Amino acid sequence: KEYERTENRQSQRNGYYERSFTTRVGTLELKVPRTRDGHFSPTVFERYQRNEKALMASMLEMYVSGVSTRKVSKIVEELCGKSVSKSFVSSLTEQLEPMVNEWQNRLLSEKN
Repeated sequence: KEYERTENRQSQRNGYYERSFTTRVGTLELKVPRTRDGHFSPTVFERYQRNEKALMASMLEMYVSGVSTRKVSKIVEELCGKSVSKSFVSSLTEQLEPMVNEWQNRLLSEKN
């Protein structure tokens, strides 16, 4: 009955695809299951995500601390064994821009 089609079954398995996922400790090669209708998404990472969120947060911390985008990409390559382009680091840092602008334009008389 495992393979029996029922009204409750919404989709069927359709093999795996391979995905590289870079973490703070290195790159993992994962086999991600997929379904025929393509709507399955694993909960471990978001769809199309290739880097651990903690790794991206670490890259942002380095940049905020004054490390250049070129050096950030070199450090990530040395630590994780996978290169990230300096343009990727730059696009990541653009996420900080609204927060930086808000902080720069705050009234100094405001208490925080």
